[in-house]
Amino acid sequence: MAFLKKLKRLYKGRKKVRFFGHSKRAVWLNRFVLLLLLAAIISGFSTYAALNEIAPFTNDPSTVIWLLNLDLVLLLLLVTIIARRSINLWSG
Repeated sequence: MAFLKKLKRLYKGRKKVRFFGHSKRAVWLNRFVLLLLLAAIISGFSTYAALNEIAPFTNDPSTVIWLLNLDLVLLLLLVTIIARRSINLWSG
């Protein structure tokens, strides 16, 4: 009984942890990651289309370079977010 009283006293002032209803910041970050992932997929397909000269794209080198740079930036952002999340997971 004394052990349970000590536990109640320890956790009385702590915030409740919500497992499914994350904080608003986490929800927005998840939405941003999803948007970034969709943008990277669309950008990858458009780069593929530009390299293979499919319908709306021609074999313009400057277009291909811009699309490759866009792919690089989007993927670096995704890698940065994944690295931050894994470091936060490891550090506790």
